[in-house]
Amino acid sequence: MELQDQAPLSLFSRVAYNNAATAILDRKGEAMQILHDLVELENFTVHPTAVEVTGENERNKFRWGINQIFANLTEIDDLDDATNRTDAFFRKGLELLQPGSLDVVTITSLDVAAVESFEELRDRMHEVLVSDFSGLSKAVGYDIGDTAWVLEFGQGDTTGRVQFGPMRSEELPARLKIPRFDDAPPNMLGVFVDLVFRPDEAGRSNVITSWRRALDKERVVVSNVMNWIRERVV
Repeated sequence: MELQDQAPLSLFSRVAYNNAATAILDRKGEAMQILHDLVELENFTVHPTAVEVTGENERNKFRWGINQIFANLTEIDDLDDATNRTDAFFRKGLELLQPGSLDVVTITSLDVAAVESFEELRDRMHEVLVSDFSGLSKAVGYDIGDTAWVLEFGQGDTTGRVQFGPMRSEELPARLKIPRFDDAPPNMLGVFVDLVFRPDEAGRSNVITSWRRALDKERVVVSNVMNWIRERVV
């Protein structure tokens, strides 16, 4: 069985701050114009405490709000480009809102590696990662079908969750909460990582540096999990 090269499909970045950024309440019109010029999307939604813009079929979503800023990009072609777009969006939002100190950074991503056969990957993961799968099936009382492994991790300022397993392309819209996903391999290994980073006092005063640090941590987890699966399963 051959596992193709790793490819990122989605990247969600969120920064939440300790104090309410009330500037958004009086600057929604200005925020909409800046967003229009910055991300070149047209579908605006004005909430009581936030301004949000989305792309076609909700593929990309950007929000500046009273308690948080987030960027959600899907169907990524280039991770560096997605990172740079998020960086520019955060910098402009922080300049506009002046929210004060950072509370927490959240990074969530989905990376995939194409495989020829969903069933072969599923069966191989069962064989390698579960020593007595028939016993687990008996305990559940039903045949076990598609399988996903979920791991929680945490140490110091970083906590998170990893989920990995075989996927089919038709699962992606529901997983990513978008109406459709057009460009994905029919069968793949999927690795979801959700990482939460709570910076120290110095980090709370520098949002961009803390976000970049959280993103670096998250990408290391993704890469390590992908490499581990290649070594153990493929």
